[in-house]
Amino acid sequence: PWQQRWFKLDIPAALPAQSGRRYLSWKANGEFTIFIDGKPWCGLDCAHPDAPLPDKACTLFIDCGLWQTGIWKEFPSPDELGFVFYYAKLSLRNQAAWAAYHDIDILLKLCLSLMKQDNINPVVTFGHTPALTELSPLLRRLLRQLDLACDSFDTQGLDALVANLKTLYQNFPSMQSEGINSYVGHSHIDLVWLWPERASYKKAVHTWATQLRLMEKYPEYTFTMSQPPLFYQLKKQHPEQAGEIEQRMSEGRWEFTGALEVECDTQIPVGEGLVRAIQYGQERIKAVRGQNANTVWLPDVFGYSQCLPQIFAQMKIENFYSTKILWSQISKFSHNSFTWQSPDGSSVLTHLAVAGYICEIQPEESLNAVRAYQQADVHYETLAAAGYGDGGGGATEAHCERARRMQNLSGLPQSQWTTVEGFFARLKTKQAQLPSYRGELYLEYHRGVQTTQGLLKQNFRACERALQAHEAMRVAQQAAALPAEAWLRYLFTQFHDAIPGTSIHSVNKELNIELASLTADTRNNALTEWPKNHAQFAVFNPLGLPIKKVVEVNAQAPSDKTQVLDLLDKAAPSLIEFPTQKGANGKVYAYVEANPLSAVCKNTVSNTSLSDLDFPAKASKNKLENGLVCAVFDSAGQLESLTIRGERLNLKRSAYFTLHSDMPANYDAWDIDHSATWNFSELNDPIELHISENGPLRSVLQGSTKIGDTSSLLVSYILEANQDVLQIELQINWQENDKLLRFNVESNYRGSLARFGAPFGCTDRSQVIGLPAQEALWEVPASRWAAVLDGNNQGLAIISEAKYGFSASDGHLSLSLLRSPSYPDPYCDRAIHTIRFAIGAYVAESHGQSTSNSRRQQLSTAALCETLYCEPLQQVGGQLIDSLFSFSNLGSVVPSWVLPATRHKGYLIRLHETVGKANSVCLNLSSPSKVSQLLLDERVIKKSSDLVQRYEFGVEANKIVTLLVETT
Repeated sequence: PWQQRWFKLDIPAALPAQSGRRYLSWKANGEFTIFIDGKPWCGLDCAHPDAPLPDKACTLFIDCGLWQTGIWKEFPSPDELGFVFYYAKLSLRNQAAWAAYHDIDILLKLCLSLMKQDNINPVVTFGHTPALTELSPLLRRLLRQLDLACDSFDTQGLDALVANLKTLYQNFPSMQSEGINSYVGHSHIDLVWLWPERASYKKAVHTWATQLRLMEKYPEYTFTMSQPPLFYQLKKQHPEQAGEIEQRMSEGRWEFTGALEVECDTQIPVGEGLVRAIQYGQERIKAVRGQNANTVWLPDVFGYSQCLPQIFAQMKIENFYSTKILWSQISKFSHNSFTWQSPDGSSVLTHLAVAGYICEIQPEESLNAVRAYQQADVHYETLAAAGYGDGGGGATEAHCERARRMQNLSGLPQSQWTTVEGFFARLKTKQAQLPSYRGELYLEYHRGVQTTQGLLKQNFRACERALQAHEAMRVAQQAAALPAEAWLRYLFTQFHDAIPGTSIHSVNKELNIELASLTADTRNNALTEWPKNHAQFAVFNPLGLPIKKVVEVNAQAPSDKTQVLDLLDKAAPSLIEFPTQKGANGKVYAYVEANPLSAVCKNTVSNTSLSDLDFPAKASKNKLENGLVCAVFDSAGQLESLTIRGERLNLKRSAYFTLHSDMPANYDAWDIDHSATWNFSELNDPIELHISENGPLRSVLQGSTKIGDTSSLLVSYILEANQDVLQIELQINWQENDKLLRFNVESNYRGSLARFGAPFGCTDRSQVIGLPAQEALWEVPASRWAAVLDGNNQGLAIISEAKYGFSASDGHLSLSLLRSPSYPDPYCDRAIHTIRFAIGAYVAESHGQSTSNSRRQQLSTAALCETLYCEPLQQVGGQLIDSLFSFSNLGSVVPSWVLPATRHKGYLIRLHETVGKANSVCLNLSSPSKVSQLLLDERVIKKSSDLVQRYEFGVEANKIVTLLVETT
């Protein structure tokens, strides 16, 4: 597998009678591209065993790739047999027989479908054949005329058959009342999955070469493609083929749409990551087609965040196409065409394909599609993608022949080729009559993708933080925006078989290496842009929120670590002005307070020193406390009680770890089946805790236990000064097979809803037991935090550094830590992991950001999710930077990102509301500035003409807000 070879074939010139009829018939188990005169000519694969040939004499060079994984057509795969070559031969097509075959094929299948509707079994192999006495008039007439046409072949030959079949089609026209099935040619190509990235570009070349030949023969045929990486790589490798595609684009037959850089997962990336996926995807699409795409094309992702309609609307995208939600196991989604709304009221016109994302264009499929289309009473046209994906080569000649015959045939819906954007233009005329749906589109399937490949997700999250820090440093230095190239490889990893963890081992290995390197390079670039002009050790806060945290000194700047340790050993407090503590394993920790986008060398927020910390942390044998938090542990080393700011959390029992049997019936890396929720055992071996560190900056209780037969866990319970959550750090040597590890907290917060972090906000889901749709939520996605609540919005929350799979039911909140599927990556996560998360009280709104009283300062859970695992930039001698701004009265609003503007002078602050409540927020600026409100694509919606230092603005419930600050 993944090897490549070449074949060379010399083809003679065609005889006059052979013009336009010659094909290369080829049988081998691989994927192939024919080159003529150095240019891609046509593809050969499991769905396209015959390639048209030019009439002239020519030499074919055939690129043979051992990565045939076109899963939509049956054929032995190279990973089973190696490479097997069967034959290559020249074939001549009998055009009359070809036409008659497809004529009869469609008519016969239509008759069989009509018989099925009349409950007639037409298949009788021998013995008595029941008389067809009760048939619809249409079926009687069709059978009669088809029988006569076949008789003409017996008596008069092929030409008579062709003529009679042509007359038959003319005599049986369709009626528009039967509905319309619109098709677009497509070849769903996963950028990575069961093959490495380099194979995907080969798949695109061979697939698109085939589609270009198809367009020459069928002028009505249309094709759509998405995902700029495929096309831009093609332009590099085969500019002539890219030129052919651009010519077809100019004719309106080849559509480049989708809006996104890749067909991305929508639940694991942070909200800013989704914005950039559209921003840079649209830039690259516009550079090719001359305008932005107006449709997001996402046929195959594993659930859809409720923020998407708002993001689409703010970025001037009108339409959304998908199909995967129809895979849900338990609840049948009630619409196919509808207006999908975000909780803030933003909307996007949506069509969920009825026929899936590989449509065969067959009579029964066509009939089933119009019957299943739930909005057929309003809009009688469906849209389906036709063609084999993932190396299957796209649509075939047979697809086009069937579409021609089904275009206007009685008893069938009318068929036509279209473009995606053309279909939505027609659907839009009926939008006012379509139903609406508000909220997330939760897929009741593939629940394991939030947890699979935990190392990859950890590296992915670290890369997000590095990009955030680099852009913040750009703002602090009044520098230009980062180029798109700084984002593109991170965006590639958003692909729906990359970050969900559903690819083969080599893909995961390569992506982990690349993300780690990208993270290091991005942070180093930010450090390079941070000038040095003083002696002290400085820390830069890249967030739009103030931070008050304990950081490991130079954890992110190894080259400086020796220098910092030397300074500490020499007792040079004038050079290291933060309160410090030497921890276990020679690590050094510092307590840092810093305002948004400031670089400090001491605690400039409150001038805190080690001797006067408000709430120093201390440890005893079974307790950690700091004046804000008191955590008590039982004799088994598990968290028994947790008191936050004087309020004891309502726990039913001690927290605990569980090991689940995790053997899904269908898709190993993708699924967590319902049975996993009750097939589990608790980790029963007591964890003997000992004091590892004892304040004042941080105190740690630590202990270990075994997991299963081959794995082990080292748990560290960590309490930091001035922090109001208990942090938990796990070192796990994970070697299990077919297991799921979870952390569980059972509480009495048994309200009707649980709340889960989501990109740009949160999602409320039922935690009530009983109804099927509620039971279907046994594993759900969350963007790094979740909470179980009572009826008064009080509750318990878990905040995770880089874990995304949670479960909440009847007050029981659990975090999925690790899985160990064996397909398609048999080595998935069998490694040593560091997993960090925290537990505390759920806090809906931030309080006291503008006060120096630490007891009154409290961040919301959603805001704490940003600060708790933030990694400030650190540098010896880093220039001190004054904060550009601060916020007061944030309430339930969270500043999520600060970045240089691209279409304006100045910088942008991105904020979002998190609990569904309107807020009045105040932005305090360090110098007089103009402040405007923008949409995500930087269009101005409220312009400021005055210089202000205090800017008050409203944030509506669930709204994403972008502020533009222009300094003088």
